[in-house]
Order: sequence, then C-alpha cells, then structure tokens
Amino acid sequence: MMDKTTLTLLSATDLATAAFPVPEAILAPILSRGSQCLLYGLPGVGKSLVALGIAHAAATGGSFLGWHAPRPHRVLYLDGYTAPSEMQRRLAETHKAGSTPALREAPILNPDTEAAGDVGSVAPQHVGEVARVEVPADITELQRDNPRLAARWRQTTRRAFHRARDAGLVVQGFVVDDCAKRGYYLLSRPT
Repeated sequence: MMDKTTLTLLSATDLATAAFPVPEAILAPILSRGSQCLLYGLPGVGKSLVALGIAHAAATGGSFLGWHAPRPHRVLYLDGYTAPSEMQRRLAETHKAGSTPALREAPILNPDTEAAGDVGSVAPQHVGEVARVEVPADITELQRDNPRLAARWRQTTRRAFHRARDAGLVVQGFVVDDCAKRGYYLLSRPT
C-alpha cells in the first residue's frame, strides 16, 4: 500500500517565511534529492555525455564540471531513445576519446582567451577533422563570481559548437584537466 501524499497550500507570505528542511545534495549545487533536471540542446552537442558524467559523479561520490557529490548515491540512468548497443558504443567511444592523443591535443575552437575578451585569441579559422570545445571546470562558481565572464563563455561555447556542427563534427568524449581547471568536449567526424 502506498502512502498518501498530503497537499499543503500556502500563501505567498507563508511560503516566504516557512522553514523547510534543506534537501540532501546529490550533486551540489545542481541536483538534490527530490529535484528534477532537464538537459536540452542540439543533436550531437554532448547531452548524453553530460548526463553520463553526472550519473558517474553521483554514483561514485566524485565530481563533474565542478559539481560535487558529497557521497556515493544509488543511480538509475534512464535513456528513452538510445539503443543499448548505441549506449555501449558511446561509453566505449568516450573512454577511447579520452585516451586518444589526437583528440586530447586537438585545436580548441573557443580558447579561454576568447571568452576573456583577449584580442590575441588563437581560435582556428578552419575546423579540421578533430577539435576540442573548452568549458570552465566550475561554471556555477564562475557565474557567481563573474557573471559577465560566464556569459561570454556561454556565447563562445555556443559559437564553437555551431562551427563544429557545421563542419560535420560530433562529440566523442569529454575530459577534465584538473590542473588547468578546464573541461574539454572532444569532437571528430562520425566513424
């Protein structure tokens, strides 16, 4: 037998002053017990890879993109459209991409100097067979500490993904450089 859920109605004033328990963090600060999350974006930009990174960090008590799980959690990863063989391929490709020097050393389509507004940006004019899209390791901290820079990162990242898509590249993996405090989407042409 299931427990009945009680619906409580509160006025705006009562809601503003009510004391609620702080929900347990699963992946702070973006995901807590009882919350819901939706990833959206163009095909091939890496939504599934981000979801897998989030699931892995939550399951292991680890970190991903600057978000931290305070302890390991039980995780159920649901994917309503990807065939099991495709998910298996994505996991294998993600591992392979992170261990492939050509992808780890690929040109960066949006170097951090571009986001910082540095006129000496070295973004390549031509998109080759492989590329990386750089992202800050902790966008939440950056949004809090420097909203203007976070907005520039969002713009340069969006432009880089559009350039990569137009060149026929798709996300093959994601790696984090803890020393540089940067993450990199690894992109190449589909095989």
